[in-house]
Amino acid sequence: MIKKVKTCVAGIALLLSVLIACPAGANPLQNMQADDKTIFLLQVDPAKNQLADKKGVFTPLVRGAKVVDDQYFGKCLDFGDAGNGNIRVADGGKIKFDGGFTAEAWLYLKENQAPHPGGKFMVKFGSFYILLKDNKLCNAWITFPTDEIFTTDNKQLKYHPADTEGFGGAVTIPANRWVHLAISYDQDLKVIRTWVDGGLDRTRYLYREGDQPVLIDPSKSIDFLTGVKNIRVGAIRLSKGARNIGEAPAMEAYFHQLQWQGKIAVGIDHIDKSLPLPIEAAITMENPAGPASVVKRVTLDSYNRKVILVDAPAWKRAHFTMILRGYSGNKQVFSKTARIAPVAPSGRVRIGADNSISVSGKKIFPLVL
Repeated sequence: MIKKVKTCVAGIALLLSVLIACPAGANPLQNMQADDKTIFLLQVDPAKNQLADKKGVFTPLVRGAKVVDDQYFGKCLDFGDAGNGNIRVADGGKIKFDGGFTAEAWLYLKENQAPHPGGKFMVKFGSFYILLKDNKLCNAWITFPTDEIFTTDNKQLKYHPADTEGFGGAVTIPANRWVHLAISYDQDLKVIRTWVDGGLDRTRYLYREGDQPVLIDPSKSIDFLTGVKNIRVGAIRLSKGARNIGEAPAMEAYFHQLQWQGKIAVGIDHIDKSLPLPIEAAITMENPAGPASVVKRVTLDSYNRKVILVDAPAWKRAHFTMILRGYSGNKQVFSKTARIAPVAPSGRVRIGADNSISVSGKKIFPLVL
């Protein structure tokens, strides 16, 4: 009887260890299959006991990692504590980022063995440089087209814009369990997003004019997990275009208080083009005393940027709540809230009704010759 109890306890402990180490729900490989968007999908081939492309197009080169058995993935790659390995995929002109790209990986960070704080998630020189820094997914840079400009100094940058759209991660990557990491760039919406376990981590909108494809040099390989330590790899997928990794805003909105005009400018931009038109936008103003009403309704018949002007509140400098809601196909698809305080402008600078600018009563714009 005692032996049976010990066996039962051991079995429960093993089951709990599997549940804790693995994501909840179905096998994640069911959600990471090769399809029309897939450039390559890297997983360990159990028959050959080596990493392979499930699409059969690329031959990955693995350094500094070994194939090990895994309770959840069956077999996976294991990077030890040497920190001198990576996974390399040669381009050879076969990689295209039509419409952007999405890079995903199932990783297991072994916290008790101190993962490398400065490893690289994905690097393709001339295209992007994505890091695993301080256990966060960080976009160091992504390369987009620039325009040549003339300078007066050799030390000045000779191109514009100079920004590489880099940003750090916010969410700490959980350790001692499998985690799904992803970075996506939607060329149509001009937005970069990072994801941790299907949740949105960081968002960066591009404000460059014209089309913004990711630049690509076919002579440069794509390297994954260079310099990492104590990390297991279950699968890596690179895709064309931005995949729907998790829930993301259907559009973006900005609230600007135009104090000199007594108006609020509500800007709507980066509208998801999968939304059916028209899109109805409704702006609600909530009075701090209790009442609330819709102060503006606008119909959007295109996905272009739209700016809506509404009268600013003017009651005892109290904070009003302004809510923008978007509706498409008889369904609310977006909501954003801002707090507005009707504070009168003050100071030496004034903007007149004719949009002129004056300082201490002296008009400085427009210039009068």
